[in-house]
Amino acid sequence: MKTSFVVRTTPQFDRLLNKLTKLHPDLADRFAEAIEILQTDPYNSTRSYPIKKLHRY
Repeated sequence: MKTSFVVRTTPQFDRLLNKLTKLHPDLADRFAEAIEILQTDPYNSTRSYPIKKLHRY
């Protein structure tokens, strides 16, 4: 049985996503896909997704 992770967003992020979705209607679907991936494999340990880790400089 795979562990399912919880993905949380902030109210500020939710407001921004709503604004951007009005300009880019496909954004909601893309975001839903990203949430699914993060819930099942947040560290991309299977290397199944073209995800790059962000670095702070």
